[in-house]
Amino acid sequence: MVCRGAISCSLMLLCALVLIMPSVLSARTHDRDRPLRIVLLGDSLLAGYRLVPKDSPAVQLEKMLHEMGYTYVSVTSKAKSGLTVEGGFKRLEEVKSANPDIVIYCLGANDMKVQRSPALIQNTIDRTLWDLYDRGNRVLVVVGLQAHPRLPQAYRDQFEAIFPFLARRYDAALHKDLLEGIALVPEYNLADGVHPNPKGVKKMLDTLFDKTLRAVLQKHYNGKMGDIPMESYF
Repeated sequence: MVCRGAISCSLMLLCALVLIMPSVLSARTHDRDRPLRIVLLGDSLLAGYRLVPKDSPAVQLEKMLHEMGYTYVSVTSKAKSGLTVEGGFKRLEEVKSANPDIVIYCLGANDMKVQRSPALIQNTIDRTLWDLYDRGNRVLVVVGLQAHPRLPQAYRDQFEAIFPFLARRYDAALHKDLLEGIALVPEYNLADGVHPNPKGVKKMLDTLFDKTLRAVLQKHYNGKMGDIPMESYF
């Protein structure tokens, strides 16, 4: 025989779960009374080195999203040319003051150029993401980079492994390579052969959206919902 006390406790627990579940399921449902704020934290690749403002990654990304129907999104850049991972850590208060819902993080290129220790790079990015993570209340997009092919293979392997490792650690979306299809392709770069030109920035952002950002918006927020293969979700 089941005692009445046990039944009462079970009913109370069920009621509590019913009350709790909606708040859990809507934890990342965006309040449409204000813009969905995306902040870029990076170096010259995200700052738009030598580009006029309208061609910069932040302006192009916001324009692209609006044209796709994500009209409630705003994009702000906290990227700065020459920034290292340590410099990014020091800009955290400025980033958080923008109250971002999504942070797109891409730093490490300037550290890699001087062959700074991958362990040191990883430790600094780790501290940065820990601060940004905010107990899961902020969505992170970790953008990886391919090390220069002239660097020693051991260094390249260690450097490139940083980004997927930390993305898993913080339940972040991972975009494997910011310069996929752009690096070392003259038509997409400025005369220096390193930094994307306006056409290169557009290709960079198209790839970022198609491979990563679309899934982020559809998974976490009330964005414009379109058909997307299930394997595209992270």
